[in-house]
Amino acid sequence: MFGRIAAAVVCIIGVVALAACQTVPQPPQPSALPGLDAVSREAEPGLYTKAFVAAAISRYDAEGRDAALAFYNSPESVDGEWYIFIIGEDAEVLAHAAIPENVGLFVKKPLGVDANGYDFGADMLAATEEGRWVSYVFENPARGGFLETKHAWVIKHDGLIFASGWYQVERYDAPPQQRPPTDPNKVIAQLDH
Repeated sequence: MFGRIAAAVVCIIGVVALAACQTVPQPPQPSALPGLDAVSREAEPGLYTKAFVAAAISRYDAEGRDAALAFYNSPESVDGEWYIFIIGEDAEVLAHAAIPENVGLFVKKPLGVDANGYDFGADMLAATEEGRWVSYVFENPARGGFLETKHAWVIKHDGLIFASGWYQVERYDAPPQQRPPTDPNKVIAQLDH
């Protein structure tokens, strides 16, 4: 008799535990980004940028820190005006293939302040795992170092900051081969839905 009661109690506890697991709210899952080949850089630069950064984080997770830093410090990692830059826990630039002389510098003053005086470095360092957009004026190495507005997608992952972005053309004396939208906020707002 005692055995049957104990078995019934265990069974009831199991059913209650199972029901509790099913009612625990689950965190929202991030929407999957398309692969780089499925996104048009010209038509959707914001979405392409997010996918580019996601691919860098995937490489980091698969190959490890040293291999990822070696790759993102190599010219092979640059895709036109898209390149990954990685910032360490102490704000040091660890990878930047497009402007190698930035490696070893810190995303604080003066490197982290743009031509308009905006401290974009602080906003990058405040990025979370959800990511954020940071727009600032920076030299475009793909166009001879012209100062242009860069729209960077910045994500914190494993204690590091992973970022990339595209440049909005503001100088028309040397137009690029591709033209980002004139209002990046519309593109960025569309990505968040």
